[in-house]
Amino acid sequence: LRFLREKFPEIKRVTTYSRSRTIVRKSLDDLKRIREAGLDRVHVGLETGYDPLLKMMKKGVSGEQQIEAGQKVVAAGMELSEYVMPGLGGQALWREHATATAEVLNQINPHFIRIRSLRVPDRVPLSEKMKIGEFKMQTDDMVAEEIKVFIETLTGITSVLTSDHIMNLLEEVSGKLPGDKEKMLAVIRKYQS
Repeated sequence: LRFLREKFPEIKRVTTYSRSRTIVRKSLDDLKRIREAGLDRVHVGLETGYDPLLKMMKKGVSGEQQIEAGQKVVAAGMELSEYVMPGLGGQALWREHATATAEVLNQINPHFIRIRSLRVPDRVPLSEKMKIGEFKMQTDDMVAEEIKVFIETLTGITSVLTSDHIMNLLEEVSGKLPGDKEKMLAVIRKYQS
């Protein structure tokens, strides 16, 4: 990071992806040193805050560890972008997934929350669960309701929420919390009507 900043002083931002399970192993002092060396933003694939889904997806962390990791990044002075995955709970666990994920994010207050809707390529283990009927994908209407419940459960935070991917349902859902919450919910309600 120091080398980059020295050789390319015009760089405006240095960003990395990281796992929560990697971040929790670092001390806050280590993360502060990384920030001081020039890392500005960390992107984390939170995906869910619901422990049974974290275990099913073999993420290697709990919801509490996701919170600890996120809080450490913010406390170290870096921007934090957390990715959530509507649809990951399937038809059986969608509500638990939506509310637990929102509750984890409420405790982190990341700078950005980015929606990345579930897509299941054939090469991943979840695909096999779908084939044998162990996991049932939600319809678009179900995903819309899940996103609505998720946004309704987000409270006390100032994150920018965005659905900024072409594969997402309802790309128009975007805004800064808490002020734009009703505007984002209105987009969903319009779709539902």
